[in-house]
Amino acid sequence: SLALITQNILATCATFGELCNRTLPNELGGLVTSQNSKVKSNALFGEYYYDINEATKKLELPRDYCIRMAKEKANAIDVEYDDVLLTADTIVCVGRRILGKPSNEDQVREFLKILSGRRHKVITSVAVKYQDKLLERCVISTVKMKNISNIELDAYVSLEDWKDKAGGYGLQGYAAVFVTWIQGSFSSIIGLPLAETSALLSVAGIRVLK
Repeated sequence: SLALITQNILATCATFGELCNRTLPNELGGLVTSQNSKVKSNALFGEYYYDINEATKKLELPRDYCIRMAKEKANAIDVEYDDVLLTADTIVCVGRRILGKPSNEDQVREFLKILSGRRHKVITSVAVKYQDKLLERCVISTVKMKNISNIELDAYVSLEDWKDKAGGYGLQGYAAVFVTWIQGSFSSIIGLPLAETSALLSVAGIRVLK
């Protein structure tokens, strides 16, 4: 059966994947998914290893960077002509500064102190490659966090829920208690904008609801 097993979007996409599985046209080879920049795996296709340069370009804006990453992931994977490849990239940014995935506790503390008590942007770009087409949608949402106390920060860091998460947090995790307000797409903030993704997939012949 079709499985969306990419770590960052699994919680959001369980039902979405089941819907795609039921509506996947017989003439299509299938749907493959990717968000991790190093490895993508899928029950239908085995494993696809690839690597891309995730460094930002000089003067590159966060939105442009996010779009480029989703497209480069799609272009980095070779699939059959009639397969549908879905890739995505999510970033957290404050102004022009992109907060990536923290590599250690000190960095996640730095990130959360930056986000504490202010608004920031969460940008998710989705790309769908099908035959000779590469389709893309970018969704920008705004998130506001409350003032995070040192006690709360210490407790959050100790839970290690920040690992492998852009900006050091996920709205579906423990950090949700810090979020006081959002504007935009809830599913996009988690890692995959479902409405926009569904629209892209429909162009490629995969309809979530019919």
